[in-house]
Amino acid sequence: MSRGKPFESNPKLQRCSGYSEEEFRGMPFTQITHPDDVQLDWHLFTELVSGKRDQYQLEKRYYRKDGTLVWGNLTMSLVRDERGEPLFGMGMVETSPNGNGAEEALRQTQAALAHLSRVNDHGELTASITHEVNQPLAAVVTNGNACLRWLARAEPDLAEHGPLWSA
Repeated sequence: MSRGKPFESNPKLQRCSGYSEEEFRGMPFTQITHPDDVQLDWHLFTELVSGKRDQYQLEKRYYRKDGTLVWGNLTMSLVRDERGEPLFGMGMVETSPNGNGAEEALRQTQAALAHLSRVNDHGELTASITHEVNQPLAAVVTNGNACLRWLARAEPDLAEHGPLWSA
């Protein structure tokens, strides 16, 4: 096993990537994998080698030789010897000429987030308006209850509180 380095590649992968068979030979997959995809790919590969999984599939970004990115769906499996030790890995990459599903999912998620942000802003505005309206209403209710208690006394003391209104 060559530790994540291809030792053979097919002509289609060579054309798609721009690398020759000689350039691919011994090149670590991290050299052609987008940095954000390396950790997950390496984790899945080590699980494959350790026997925790039989194969894995991963949608990831690859760098072509000219530096452009291409999305691909990688299916990776191992061939093992009679003792179960890894002999070599077999990877198949299907490229996505029109981008990838993850980009569309990201766009939809961003749109949903923008909508939730607007809803949240409306909620905060509603809470603020509710607070501003409730404060004076609470004062009116409190003063009204005080007036009702004052008027319910056996004999209200009008001089003590002064006139309620001016003529």
